[in-house]
Parts: sequence; structure tokens; C-alpha cells
Amino acid sequence: MTSDTLRLPAQAESPPPGEETMISGETIVCFSRSDWDAELVSNRYHTLTRFARRNRVILFEQPFELARLARPSRAKLQAWAKVRRGAVRRHEGVITIQPFWLWAYEGSPFLTQLNLRLYQAQVRAWFRRLGFTHPVSHPPTHPHPPSPHLPLPASGRGPGGGVTPILWFYDHRLWPLTALPHKLACYHCTEDYAGLAGHGAGPKLAEVVRAEERRLLERVDLVFAVSPGLTEDKRAVNPSSHLVANGVDAELYARPHVCGPACADVRELPRPILGYTGNVSYKLDFRLLDQVAAAYPHGSVVLVGPVAGVDDAEAFRKFSARPNVHLLGRRAVAELPSLVAHYDVCLIPFILSDWFVRVAQPLKTFEYLAAGKPVVSTYLTNLEPLGDLIYVSRTPAELIASIGAALEEPDAEARRERRVATARTNDWDHRFTAMNYLMSERLSRRQCDGKFGSGRH
Repeated sequence: MTSDTLRLPAQAESPPPGEETMISGETIVCFSRSDWDAELVSNRYHTLTRFARRNRVILFEQPFELARLARPSRAKLQAWAKVRRGAVRRHEGVITIQPFWLWAYEGSPFLTQLNLRLYQAQVRAWFRRLGFTHPVSHPPTHPHPPSPHLPLPASGRGPGGGVTPILWFYDHRLWPLTALPHKLACYHCTEDYAGLAGHGAGPKLAEVVRAEERRLLERVDLVFAVSPGLTEDKRAVNPSSHLVANGVDAELYARPHVCGPACADVRELPRPILGYTGNVSYKLDFRLLDQVAAAYPHGSVVLVGPVAGVDDAEAFRKFSARPNVHLLGRRAVAELPSLVAHYDVCLIPFILSDWFVRVAQPLKTFEYLAAGKPVVSTYLTNLEPLGDLIYVSRTPAELIASIGAALEEPDAEARRERRVATARTNDWDHRFTAMNYLMSERLSRRQCDGKFGSGRH
């Protein structure tokens, strides 16, 4: 697969899909930073649901914090009841388990260690219950894989017994779990967690997070990172770090869509419609968005996604109070293509903080392109290879001018076709196949060497 096809540098190689490259018949245990239900459909969702088609996938969700019960509410008690239910099979085929710990505060080494011990004890208990063992020499994938939908046992050993899982990490804090039985350990890095910690709490916590992540990087076999900047950082510690950028469900955007009530609400808004889909959070530059809304007072600025973690509350309040601003909240994934279809211009109005600009690779990039829409973004290093398809701007004045240019494209249909074609070569299946190829290659090599379950080799 060429860099021209992917339009991103040093992308992990992905051979044509084939049975010999796909992980099958394995048990994959994932340690997450969030709840399955609360997560926007993202790289985590697309990766794990694809694994679940051929494998048994068990996801340990973000632990419930017992400290929340100090001030109980119906929602908190319902969340605690979910912990007590144990394993739950989701319709996507993923089995979820929510553990618990005391209070998630990385600033306290004592509390961090206490939480980890509590978490480890619960995970080890599940490993015993499911019959996971230290690995023995056997083929990494099965020509006739067992059903990934085998039931969880009420007690005793897991289905078939003697299973050695693949460990899949999203949470850097859980590096001690690399000591668990496994035949392969992978870290899927989707954010700059040290940068996030520094942004929210200062450099001291950023160093704590960086040290935790380094311990994980030193112990896993493979690292998959979503941007060149992140990949470069991780490769300095673990040479087996590979760029596997965010992708898109291109087929979802290619299907004919029925315009439901939510879509109708957007369709009837005054033009032009300048739209954004994704989390409405600290990543957005609300002062910039306020200038955009002011520049198009007779148009509409639409934000689709949950509001959470907004830093600049005053700027957000001023922006959201404008009459031409419409915050539509969370929408089902199936609704997004019909909403984006009515955008005249798609926005990526992200902050220009140094730590963020170098590592961000917006999930929505290829979704917008799959819809064939003009895309206007603030400057992000990882969007440079797409510069002929995306209007990238370094200042508010440039961005507003880019919106004007996007609305008046002289060769709009030709550009639309190029955007859609680029999105199709960057879909989630391509990304997933690249991961599988690297995992299969590493499993085969380790089987030949007779090395399993003790970190990198």
C-alpha cells in the first residue's frame, strides 16, 4: 500500500485481505479508558467489533469509581448495578466487564498503586474464571476458528479451557497487567495522554503520565498509533511502533440515506450550513467559532456531538448564545451521514496548542471526505498530506476566507469525486487489515522462536 494511496507518511503496510493475515479464533482481552455505551463510535469501536467477527473479545471498561457513591444518585446506583452484573454480551459481539476502583486521581502515587492492586485482583479473578493460562506452543490462529459467541461460564474454566489471550491496551495506567498470561500484547494509542494531562493539570502530572506510558511501551510487543507525531514519540521507546491512522466507514456514507427528523431540522436551517460532528470539548476553539458565526450571521453553524470537558466556558457561552448557532447533541452513528449531507462546509475548528497540533489526527477527517464535502480546518501537522483536498488555515482570518473559497469551488463535482475516492482508500477495513498483518507476523515469529507471554523480544 503506497503513501500516495493512504496520503499519510510511513503508514503500516497492509496486504490484500486474506485468511492467512487475519487473526481468527483467538481471545482478545482489551483494557479501556471509557465505557462501551458512552464512547462515540471511534477507532476503538471499529477495531474491536471487527475483531469480534472472528474472535472472542472481552473488554474491561473504565473502572467505576467507588468515591462516586459518597453522594449517591439514581444514575450512580445504576452504574454500580452494572458493575455487579458482571459480564455483558453486546449486540456487536463484544463482551464487556466493568471493574471498580476507589478514585481515579493520578496525582497521588499511593492512590494509584491502591487502584492498580484492586483492578489487578479483579482482572486476575476473571482470568482464573475464564481459564486463561500461560501460553504453550500452538498455532497463533486457527483455520477453523471457534465461535466468538461462546457463552461465558458461570464458574470454572473458560470454554475449551487453557486459553492464552492477546492483550490489547488503551489505558497506559495499566502497564502492570502485561504480567498476565498472554501470547501477544498490543498498545493502541489514540491520544497524547501526557499532553492531555499537562493541558488539564500541568507539567508535573504530564511527567507522571509519560513515565507510566513508557513502562507500558517497554513491555508490549506492538504499538499502533493514530498519527505520525504519536508514532514518532512511541517509536523512540518501542521500535515496533506503527502508524495506523483513523479511518472511515466509507460504505456508511455511500448508502442512500432517509432524512429523518434530526436531518430535517438541519435541512431547513438558513444557508450556508457550516457543520462539525464530534465531541464538543476542549479541542474546539470556541473563540474562533464565534468569529465564524459572526462572519455568517445569516447562515448556520451546527455542532453535532455531546458537550463535555469544555475549557473556555466564557467563550463557549458567548458562542452558543448566538442565534445562528445550533448545538444538536449526540446523534446515532447511522444518522451522521444524512446530517453531514446537508452541510455546505465541514469544519475542524481545533485549538492551535503546540502539544495538540503535532499529534492530532481527527477521526472526522475521512468521514467528511467520504461525504464528498469541502473541509476547512485549523492547521494540524497530520493534515498536511491532504492539503490539496482540505483547506488548512493558520489564523482566524485565513479560516474564514477558506470557508468563502469552499463555498465557491469552481470544480465542485471533480473535487467531490476525489474526496470520496480518497476516503475509500482509507476505510477501517484497510486499517484493520494492516493491524492483523503485523499481529500475525509477530505471532508467527514468536511461535518459531518459542517465546511467549513475557513482553517484547
